[in-house]
Amino acid sequence: MRVNGSLMAKVGELAARGVKVGMLVIDEPVSADREDTLAVPPHIRAMQTLLVFGVREGLPVWLIELCPGEVHAPSSRTMVRLRGLLPTSTPAVLKKRFNAFEGTNLLTLLQDAGVTTHLVVMGHEVNCCVKQTVLGGKYKRSTPFVFGAIDLRYKVLTSDHVLSINGAPKGPHGTKADWADHVDVRYYAHL
Repeated sequence: MRVNGSLMAKVGELAARGVKVGMLVIDEPVSADREDTLAVPPHIRAMQTLLVFGVREGLPVWLIELCPGEVHAPSSRTMVRLRGLLPTSTPAVLKKRFNAFEGTNLLTLLQDAGVTTHLVVMGHEVNCCVKQTVLGGKYKRSTPFVFGAIDLRYKVLTSDHVLSINGAPKGPHGTKADWADHVDVRYYAHL
């Protein structure tokens, strides 16, 4: 559901009420053409702002990264521009499929950290890996459905500002995500 408000203001409000909000950085890989340039893409700049805010607020953050040779892509560590803003103890969850919950201990990590109701998601390929992590789904038609964050009863908070779609045009609703209007997603107009 699209919300005309600020993602950071909402996260701050939840934190002030004692709600533990977790942050997932999904598949923002290092790539020489992006990492070594002085120009920082707008969604990376917005992620940097959101991560600095999250660290300042004491929010737990998880980096979601691809395992080597899986999901039609090489291994991908989170880009230095993002990783460098986080404590060195920030965990990386290695996944083999699009959905970060499939075959990983992400749910256990979230629960152990006290994150049981709200997640901020940001990342690359908004209508693939981010979408699968949020909504769940099948890796292939022949594979079983795997629950996503909303099936696991999380409220998902996000914004176009912290999502990437590889430069493709915005979707039919004026957002990058074709899932922006889902009832359990709060899709904020402002960072």
